[in-house]
Parts: sequence; structure tokens; C-alpha cells
Amino acid sequence: MHPTRRRALRRVHTIANRTVTPTAVVAVVSVVVSVSVAVATAVIPEETALTRAATSVASVLDALILLSLGLLLLLAVALPILGRLVAPPVAEQAAALERVDLDPWHMVVRVVRATQHARTGTKAFVQFRDGTQCAAWFPGRRVTRNQVFAVQGRTSYGQHHHQTVFYVNAVTHQFSFRAWKRAR
Repeated sequence: MHPTRRRALRRVHTIANRTVTPTAVVAVVSVVVSVSVAVATAVIPEETALTRAATSVASVLDALILLSLGLLLLLAVALPILGRLVAPPVAEQAAALERVDLDPWHMVVRVVRATQHARTGTKAFVQFRDGTQCAAWFPGRRVTRNQVFAVQGRTSYGQHHHQTVFYVNAVTHQFSFRAWKRAR
């Protein structure tokens, strides 16, 4: 997930070099009110309007803290899922694609067409950024047309059809086809 999205979803305030979330603020306020209610009921033993109001405020704050903790748990579960579902904007992907393309250890490839889906991987024809095409083997991965990857691998001789084959060792990034077109 992109850092600005993460910051927008989780409002965090820094006070004296400490990270304070809204849930922590609600928890501290709830504890302070609960202690205040305990002190007030200890000082004023008979039941008065003040003690009843303090008790109701404490119960409302306890409900709020339970609600905020539940929300925090829901966000902890939902944020990773949302991060996988929501792709970064095309402009950010294109910029990242350009940065990866400058890395000598990575090659950016686009799947032109998948020719063979096997149990152990996929054979496909890929296009490199310079426009050249060759056969490629993606072990343990099922790829489809127009998928764009930053890969690490090696070029070698293919024994079956006597052609040059790019053997993918690792797929490190995946980009959208629109980012590929925009970065060209």
C-alpha cells in the first residue's frame, strides 16, 4: 500500500516523539474518568445525581473504548486486504517501473502471450523494454497476456525447440499494463 494512503487511513499524531493513536487517547480518557468516578464514589458515599452522572459517563466511555478497540482490530485485519485490492495510481507505477528499469539486476518484461501452462510453471513469449521478444519460462507461476513484471533471470538455450529462452529466477514487482504504456 502506498504510504500516503496508509497515512490517510490511520491518523497518527506525534506528541513528544511518541506516537499516539486515537484509540490510545480514548483509552487514557476512559481510565482517567473511571478513576475519577471511583474517587468520587469513595468521597461521596451516598448516591447523588453527581455519582449517577459520573457512573453513566464512565459506562459510555467504556463502551467507546470497546468500540474503538474493535474498530482497531477490524482495521488491522482489513488494511492488508485493502492494500492488495487497491493498486497504486498509474503515474506512481510508471515512475516505479522507470526506477526498476534502471536497476542492472532487474529486467522489465511484458507477457505477449502465454504458450504453455504446465503444472510446474508457464512458458510465454515476453517483450523487453527495448522491444525485443523471446520465449520465457516462469517456474511456479501462471502468467497471462499483458502482465508486466520486474524479473531477475538468465538467458539460456532451450533444448526443446532450439530457441533462446529467458529463465525467470524471481519476480520482484508486478505493474499494470497501463503503467507499461505510460512509461514507454
